[in-house]
Amino acid sequence: MNLKIVGAIGAAIVALMAAILALIFTGVLPNPFIGLFLNPPEHSARYYPRDTIAYGWFTFYPEDGQFEQMTDLWDRFNELPELKHRLDDLQDDIEDDSGFDFEDELETWIGLDVSVGLFEERNEPIGMITVAVRDSENAEHFMEEWTDYLEDEQDFDFDADDDDGISIWADEDQGLAFALTDDVLLTIFADELEQPLEDLLELAKGEEERSLAKEENFQKARALISERRFASAFLNVEELLDFLEDASLFPADLYGITTISDDIVTPDWAAMSMQWIDRGIVVEALM
Repeated sequence: MNLKIVGAIGAAIVALMAAILALIFTGVLPNPFIGLFLNPPEHSARYYPRDTIAYGWFTFYPEDGQFEQMTDLWDRFNELPELKHRLDDLQDDIEDDSGFDFEDELETWIGLDVSVGLFEERNEPIGMITVAVRDSENAEHFMEEWTDYLEDEQDFDFDADDDDGISIWADEDQGLAFALTDDVLLTIFADELEQPLEDLLELAKGEEERSLAKEENFQKARALISERRFASAFLNVEELLDFLEDASLFPADLYGITTISDDIVTPDWAAMSMQWIDRGIVVEALM
């Protein structure tokens, strides 16, 4: 995965989180029926392969009073004129760079949880972002307009396709693909797209037994972290060390990766969760 793709992942995450936060805190979201669109924590793990190296999940509408605590703190920050001005400028900049308008184009379809993950295939890193979808028809309309914008303004060239009702837009030369189902939008970053895209489409069609959601260590981590959470992360340490060695991303003697993995005891996995408590955040880490 080249630096351009890594940068694209980071920019996409920032733009997405800013977009949904803007919708929430300007009152566009939530609505009285928001509970109908909530997925359980880590619901999106079903879309990632079992051997996923790292996975992170975030909901923009945490339950059990957390959302009210979050908005209360936000309202206090929003009373500062300078901060409000900076946030307005950030929203304008992201809209200019991304080509979409928050309220007019995202509010009609976007769900309330996102995830990001890293895995590998044939020693090549693959990144993915998932966004929950509330209305697939509006989501498809948005994606058609946005991919047109990316082609016109960012020199992408997408091939549009359909696979058993899943809409796909892929640019293999740029290493970027989107796949839209009734429930989720997948954004995939890979130098070689064909095989990863095929595998991920199978997971999106319901092959959950081969997914991260069914991986033993991931299930252990979910059972141990706090049930009251708005964000979580999972790291498969063994998969990470194997990938670093096999991919030869760094000289072996630079960090002693081979020595580390062979000679010292490392945990199989690590996990963390975050929850709102009054006007603060509690972070829990496990391994």
